[in-house]
Amino acid sequence: MARSSGEALGLGQLGYATGHNANSTTSTSMNTVSGGTSTVSIDDFGIDGLDPVGVEDTTPDEGSTMAVTLGFDGRGSLFLTKIGNQTRNFTWGGTAGGSYASADYSAQWTAPSVTSNTAGNLSCTFHDGFNDHVTSYNSAQTVNITVQETGGGGTGGGGSCFIAGTEILMSDNTWKRIETITLDDVVKSVQIPTLPDADEYVVYATWQATTLNNMVSSSAEVVLNQGDYYYDHYEIIDAENNVIKATHEHPLLIQRYHDEVDVDGTSRMIYRWARVRELLATDKLITIDGTPIDIHSIRKVVGEDIFYSLNVEVTDSYIVRWGDKMVIAHNGVGK
Repeated sequence: MARSSGEALGLGQLGYATGHNANSTTSTSMNTVSGGTSTVSIDDFGIDGLDPVGVEDTTPDEGSTMAVTLGFDGRGSLFLTKIGNQTRNFTWGGTAGGSYASADYSAQWTAPSVTSNTAGNLSCTFHDGFNDHVTSYNSAQTVNITVQETGGGGTGGGGSCFIAGTEILMSDNTWKRIETITLDDVVKSVQIPTLPDADEYVVYATWQATTLNNMVSSSAEVVLNQGDYYYDHYEIIDAENNVIKATHEHPLLIQRYHDEVDVDGTSRMIYRWARVRELLATDKLITIDGTPIDIHSIRKVVGEDIFYSLNVEVTDSYIVRWGDKMVIAHNGVGK
């Protein structure tokens, strides 16, 4: 964390960078910003330089979500946990479009819908008010990507789907196998007032909430149910070996970051939608009453089988059976 001889260092700046102060002029202490009484150094909060933005895939599919991360050279032992986790220290953008969520030094980026393979870049600008000695401070670090036009299809047919035999909760609280559901059937649903009304994943992929207290039970009418063969899918398994089998792009309601907190003790927990292929091992699926349920494991299965794409209106969600649990799925027919 090299600094020039005679350079002025401000604890007020450090207080702002770590999220303890609203400005860089308010007095603070090293114990306050470190969160303890152990001996720490100014350099524990510093970096030597910035690296380009790193991505999981430089050719992401339209509507897909992936992690994007800004890299640092020579970072101190407390940098990521005290400065890197403050969203106000980072500005994400770029010419590729799309949208960001949970955007501190790492973000979840959702690709836009495109009409053809489209080149662009993703960028992140770092500006913590403390590490302004580094090259490229307050300048965009970028990575070039090309968003792939997929036409909204899967590996077999169109839309995202659950395997034949998956049970769906009906409005009268009975269960019905997905392949036997017909048009005008009425299923149990949930209504979330802040959720965008859309089937296209890119529209609601960045929706998030810190509570589901306003979610209410509802019902929805089936307007589409079509089956097609797919050549691979995912199995989501709970602690009792109950399995949900779905294609990679199907959106489920999840709780994420349930055990993470910011430096000021604020919970980072959020509710959001995630496609099956984007699920993390630490995510929890959400039941009809808002209860989060642990995922024991997720595995990809290669092999042809028939899956059904269900579309319900007007609330865009329905309930899937997972053992004795009732978890919330979104319509999966949009891109």
